[in-house]
Amino acid sequence: MHFAVPYMKKQGFGRILNASSNAWRGMANLDAYSAANSGIVGLTKAAAKELYEDHITVNAYCPQASSPGHILEFTKTIRSLDASLRPDEKKMAEIERQHGDAYHLAPFLAYLCTEEAEYINGSVFGVNGAGQIDYFSESEITSLLSKKGLWTIEELADVVPHKSLKHYLPIDQRDSWKGSASENLSQSVIFDRGEPFPGFSNEAYLNMILGFDHPSHCSIGNVTFGPGSHNNWHRHFGYQVLMVTGGKGLYQEKGKPVRFLSQGDVVIIEPGVTHWHGATAQDWFVHLGMILNEEKPTEDMGILGEEDYLKCNKQAR
Repeated sequence: MHFAVPYMKKQGFGRILNASSNAWRGMANLDAYSAANSGIVGLTKAAAKELYEDHITVNAYCPQASSPGHILEFTKTIRSLDASLRPDEKKMAEIERQHGDAYHLAPFLAYLCTEEAEYINGSVFGVNGAGQIDYFSESEITSLLSKKGLWTIEELADVVPHKSLKHYLPIDQRDSWKGSASENLSQSVIFDRGEPFPGFSNEAYLNMILGFDHPSHCSIGNVTFGPGSHNNWHRHFGYQVLMVTGGKGLYQEKGKPVRFLSQGDVVIIEPGVTHWHGATAQDWFVHLGMILNEEKPTEDMGILGEEDYLKCNKQAR
C-alpha cells in the first residue's frame, strides 16, 4: 500500500485488496494470529477513509481454499484445539468443502477491482473455494447509556442487562468451531427466510408461501425471528397453526403461562385468542404460520413490553 498509493493517486484510480482471515473476529488458541488479522482489518478501514476522495477503494477479504498451507497448518491447528472446541464431523466436512479450488475466489476479487464496484469501500468479505461470499457487518455502536454524574455499580447492574445489553449473547455462544447459532439453524430451515419484516421487534423475516387472497382462504408464511425478536399481542379471526422448524422460541396466550417452543412443536390457536410469539433473547426461531378461514384481518391488541418479554424468557428456562 505504501508504495502503490502514490501511483494510484497520480492516475486518479485505484483498488486495494488486503488479505486477512476469519480469525480477525477472534479464534480460540490462535491469539497472535487473530490479533494480526484484526490489525489488517483496522488498517483497511482507516485507509479506505483516507483515500476515497482519490477514487481509491480499500477492502479486505478472508480467503478459504485448497493450498499446501491449509493441508499442513489446518491439521496442526485441529490438534492444538481443546477437545471442547474441536469441530464435530459435520462441521469438519463443511470446512473441507469450503476449502475447494482457489479458482472460485477470483471472480469476486476481480469484481472488487472494477469501476462498477467503486461504491464498495472499507468492507470485509469472506470468500471460499465453494463459491460462497460472506459480508461482515460493520462494527457500530448499537446501544448507548448516559447520565449526569458518575454511575454507581448498583445502577449499572439494574440498567445494563435490561437496556443496553438486553439481547446480548457472549462471544463463546455466538461463534465457535462447532458452528454459530445461525449456522446450526440453517440446517433446519425448510424455506428461504424471505424479506425483512419491520412489523416485529428487532430482526425478523417473512416469506409468504401462500397469500391471504388465495381461494382456499388459507395463508401460509415462513417467519424467521432473530434473537430477541417477537410480535405484539394480537388475535386472528380464523384458526392459526404454528409449526416450529428450527431454533428456540416462546408462545403465550393472554392470562396464561408462557410456553417454550423448539423444533417439531405444533401450536393450534383458536379464533379470537389474544397471543404473541417470537424468539428467545438468545436464539433464532423459525416457524411456519398457517391461518385457516380468516374472516377478517389480524387485529393488533397492544405492545408486548420489554420487561414482560424478558420476564417470559426467565420463566421459560
